Amino acid sequence: MSWKLEKTDCSFASLSQGTKRIVTETLVEMNSEDPDEGTKRRFNDAFHHILNNGVFPRPLITMRIASGLSVLDGNHRIAAFCGLQEMPTEKFKELGLKKPAQEQEVWIGTHSRGETPLD
Repeated sequence: MSWKLEKTDCSFASLSQGTKRIVTETLVEMNSEDPDEGTKRRFNDAFHHILNNGVFPRPLITMRIASGLSVLDGNHRIAAFCGLQEMPTEKFKELGLKKPAQEQEVWIGTHSRGETPLD
């Protein structure tokens, strides 16, 4: 494997099917009455960092696969990011903040022969 830090589209539409499923499940859990404490803490930490700084606290670890960007490490971060992307621009203005750019720095891994895992 080789790794390269690069800016890439991290919008929900650009994600792999598996990562979209994880993001959706996490957002549903966070909007439930009783989210798991670990999920809640990790999501909220990422949410507040991205909200206030416009970037991930640490770049995600990803791979590009046929269905999109697959997150190998950073599912709470990408869920928080996608949740923030759904927030209206007016809300950011009220808070005196800018909506995070869809392009973010992430680590992208590639196999030496170009093979990718299944989604």
